[in-house]
Amino acid sequence: MKRAAAELEFSEGTKPMAVTMRELHELESGQRPLNEKTLHQYRIAGKRARYVAEFAGKDPAAQQAVEQLKRMQDVIGDWHDWLKLAERAEKLFGGVRDSALVAAMRNLTRAKFRQGIDAVVEMRASLRSNKLSSMESDSSRKAPAHQGAGLKESAA
Repeated sequence: MKRAAAELEFSEGTKPMAVTMRELHELESGQRPLNEKTLHQYRIAGKRARYVAEFAGKDPAAQQAVEQLKRMQDVIGDWHDWLKLAERAEKLFGGVRDSALVAAMRNLTRAKFRQGIDAVVEMRASLRSNKLSSMESDSSRKAPAHQGAGLKESAA
């Protein structure tokens, strides 16, 4: 998996955190409800965004983003594993009315789904505050206020 991060290429001057935020913004821009499909898309996008954020090195905002994205990936991955396991169990043992095991697995899968949604909500909030603080420090160091605002809009 780390190989995917090594294969990414950036032009000089590219800010990994700005790229990370754009990756996540693209997923959020549709304002779609969180369902099984979109939750799994968050896991995939989060993985890609995490790899990009890792290029920022020791930057505290990037390290926080990597931690938050990894947590989100893990929680959603756990849900997805339970979902697939419950689907297999249902094929083997029948539906929730036929098998107490399948019923219990479906209940657990729903709880894991809710945890996945919570992880996405936490990640969004954390990265928004992370983005704002990192952009404030970027704009105070290098860019006039209007350039920082443009980056903020494109990465939101």
